[in-house]
Amino acid sequence: MLQQILRDMYIDPDLLAELNEEQKQILFYKMREEQIRRWNEWDKMLDKEESKMKIKAKFQHNNSKHIEWLQGANGEVWVWIMGEANGDKPYEQITEEIMAERARQQAQKEAEEQWKKKEAEIEKKFRDAMAKEKARIVAEKWKVEIEDRKAAKLLEKKFQEELKKQQEVKGKLQYEENLL
Repeated sequence: MLQQILRDMYIDPDLLAELNEEQKQILFYKMREEQIRRWNEWDKMLDKEESKMKIKAKFQHNNSKHIEWLQGANGEVWVWIMGEANGDKPYEQITEEIMAERARQQAQKEAEEQWKKKEAEIEKKFRDAMAKEKARIVAEKWKVEIEDRKAAKLLEKKFQEELKKQQEVKGKLQYEENLL
């Protein structure tokens, strides 16, 4: 279990909560040792690779390479455990705040998505209503135009009938004049 923790450099918060203070100190000390071991390994790799001299130069300070950890009152590496120092929020409170913020963001995202859906529905209904209204107006215009054409045809028919009557009357008058 310790090997896995050192390999991953991560410990499950539930497992950490089960450890007593001395076990926590030992665990963090081992984790720091592993970090130092990894650093030294990485540093040696950089020394071997001349192509990475620029990177190596960034990490060198006055041609000395070393890590210096803060020392506690007991002379050991100083370790701070989140949530246990004065003024720190308890771990549970921090996680609750994070979860509440994520829930708020998720709710906001869902509300925005619903708003966009509703807005799209309203726009579609509006476009449909406008299309229906335009179709109704066009149909009305066609109806009026058809009625106008019918009225014009009736009027034309009346004129033709009157013209016929006038021609018949004129024809009768000429016939009568010819007879006389």
